[in-house]
Amino acid sequence: MTDTMFGSENEQWVCPNDRQLMLRAKLHTGWSIHTFQSERQRKAQALEKRELDLIMSVIHRAEQLELIEQHRIGRLVERLDNMRSSAMGNGLSQCLLCGEVFGLLGSSSVLCLDCCMKVCTKCGIETTAGGQKRTQWLCKICSEQREVWKRSGAWFYKALPKHIRPIKDSILDNRKPVIERGEQLPVARSAPISYTWAQSRVYLSESDGSDAELSECSSDRKTFASETNQRRDSESSGGQVQTPQSSFTSPTRGNVHIESPSSLVSEQSSSSSFNPGLEDEVIDHSRTLLTPPALSRAGSLRSSSTSQKSEGPQADANRDEDDLDQAFGATALVASKKEEEPDVEGYDSDDSTTLGTLDFSLLYDQENNALHCTINKAKLPVPRYKKGLKPMDHNGLSDPYVKLHLLPGASKANKLRTKTLRNTLNPVWSETLTYYGITDEDMVRKTLRISVCDEDKFRHNEFIGETRIPLKKLKPNQTKNFSNCLEKQLPIDKTDDKSLEERGRIMISLKYSSQKSGLVVGIIRCAHLAAMDANGFSDPYVKTYLKPDENKKSKHKTAVKKKTLNPEFNEEFFYEIKYADLSKKTLEVTVWDYDIGKSNDFIGGVSLGINASGERLKHWFDCLKNKDKKIERWHTLTNELPGSGYND
Repeated sequence: MTDTMFGSENEQWVCPNDRQLMLRAKLHTGWSIHTFQSERQRKAQALEKRELDLIMSVIHRAEQLELIEQHRIGRLVERLDNMRSSAMGNGLSQCLLCGEVFGLLGSSSVLCLDCCMKVCTKCGIETTAGGQKRTQWLCKICSEQREVWKRSGAWFYKALPKHIRPIKDSILDNRKPVIERGEQLPVARSAPISYTWAQSRVYLSESDGSDAELSECSSDRKTFASETNQRRDSESSGGQVQTPQSSFTSPTRGNVHIESPSSLVSEQSSSSSFNPGLEDEVIDHSRTLLTPPALSRAGSLRSSSTSQKSEGPQADANRDEDDLDQAFGATALVASKKEEEPDVEGYDSDDSTTLGTLDFSLLYDQENNALHCTINKAKLPVPRYKKGLKPMDHNGLSDPYVKLHLLPGASKANKLRTKTLRNTLNPVWSETLTYYGITDEDMVRKTLRISVCDEDKFRHNEFIGETRIPLKKLKPNQTKNFSNCLEKQLPIDKTDDKSLEERGRIMISLKYSSQKSGLVVGIIRCAHLAAMDANGFSDPYVKTYLKPDENKKSKHKTAVKKKTLNPEFNEEFFYEIKYADLSKKTLEVTVWDYDIGKSNDFIGGVSLGINASGERLKHWFDCLKNKDKKIERWHTLTNELPGSGYND
């Protein structure tokens, strides 16, 4: 390859050819002579220790900011969980939040747009969606949920960002400085702070959400705002802050005891000096934990360091912590700041009722050997907010479906499932699932397992809860209704059972037609077939053979049903034969798995004739005794290949 000349006659430069570029690559000299650097030049360009320290300080500062952000979102999630746990109504005949009964003499109700629960106008927020002119209502919990998705950035990531929830044992925690500075930040040490609590306010808030409490809430909010503004003005002027009744310098939790209705009082006798760098952090932290509007329904919170003077009768520590938890839990009903997001992990799964309840009915059709299971709905219990089903998705909802198994011997062969309902905690399926080939023996020893799961497109489906019903509780041909609480997943008994060895069952109909002088064999359906393929299914088809057959012309087979263990064929085959010769014949029925490129797999078979026994012999005799009458029976397949003419 020749070199290419560029530029004018005075200033020409040559584009190097491939050979020159290859040599430069081996010598690590770069693409141009200007890019070559000696070892001394490289060392001269290395970063100095001061520059490295500056970079590391920036990285450390970013980590601190990220940690503080995670704590902030965690506190928001914790507050919303407290709001949900303190809901007192069922959302149907009562207000979801305050529990006020609706009716002619009660307050009017509005329907929340998001959760579809009823709330009173006091507990609802009027809003307009998009460009619509008509007004819509949201309950305060759903409104808070929307607000946090805006504030935390969850609307962008379609999920709640990583967060750290506060420790439940401490209501007020000490926070580290946001940014490390060159000099140590002076922080005034406050005297130990104690809290007192009067339970009378809690009982008042639970019994009646009156207008007086709401007005008290607004007055507390104004007082808190004015005190905060005075603090900021005095701090910005460079002087010390005198806070005789409100101080938020990283308070530590003191003794808790019951006292007079002045409730939760603490005063700081010594004044505190704040560094301006910590002002916003401390105010934001204290505002989140000690918001007077949030405490207006359960009591008021003030500050005091003179706990020795105001201590009353001391209660035990567990009761005191419960009182404070109750206070902070009841506060969120009237909080005006919307900074919460639903947290899936916040639901306590130890209590079985938190998983929801399931309504369904069972019917055993003894004549047709069928078990009909009608899945109605998962309904919302009264005691707690949104406990129809445990939310599994980041949006606080689920995509539930129901699947059924027969125990022992749960497998894909006896698995049935409903359709999936999207974005709901109170699904209504009204869907009937049927098990075919269920005998009286199965009804005695089998148990029906009903599981509710959440469908996930990108991950494995998540388990919500289950319930189990022994089939021996059912009476034949009688529908029994159930409304069971879902429980956590129970271990499955893996003991050997003969059902595990079964190859499946087949439903066959026999009829001798006097008009046509022949035997009509009907292959109706199969149930619970053994899986032969790697995907856990089979591609079954059925072959019939009437023996003995010297000409071997009596072979028939059905169509292939793809990827199923419970195929339905509904096909009939006709064998022209005299009635007198029928008693000397044997009908052999086999089920096969169709494979491409290799020999088909044998699933199971059954023989009907004079040499059979049990139900198979009875079925054959009933056919001989009742001409022109179709007789249907279920038969269990065996893993033995009947006859020698079945090398498929």
